[in-house]
Amino acid sequence: MPVWAATPPAGAEKPAPPKLETVGRSHAEGVLGEPVLDAKGQTIGHVVNVLIDSDGTPQAAVIEFAGFFGLGNRDVAVDWKALRFAVQKGKILIHVMLEPGALKAMPEYKPASSSVPVATRARREVPGANAPASNAPAGGTPAGGAPPGGAPPGGAPPGNGKSP
Repeated sequence: MPVWAATPPAGAEKPAPPKLETVGRSHAEGVLGEPVLDAKGQTIGHVVNVLIDSDGTPQAAVIEFAGFFGLGNRDVAVDWKALRFAVQKGKILIHVMLEPGALKAMPEYKPASSSVPVATRARREVPGANAPASNAPAGGTPAGGAPPGGAPPGGAPPGNGKSP
């Protein structure tokens, strides 16, 4: 008899069901197929894929940019941090925070490639931000990769972020 078809031994306790929470429909929508807007609110493309890292955290969205009359469509990977999400009137709005010229200059996303070029927002230089701290290497992060508060770069808490 297959293991999955076996009945639990008599007297065995059933596992407790997981705690359930409800999420409003407008907060539980997917982003695939959703339009992507520029700074002027004009649709410039649609999300066709989401690229995640080994922990399952979104790193980039692949956006299909339409050419003239649908000709010349091309996919570009855009850094997740360069996107802004909002819900308005029950609809998801996705704005890309990049200049149109930067997006046009990006190489096309190729899913079979061993590496993926990703369009990112330009980092603003802050005067004095590159000065090394007294006991930290340049960039203000002590050896080991975690800033003084203990969170690794990116702001995630130590560990995998899941409860034990």
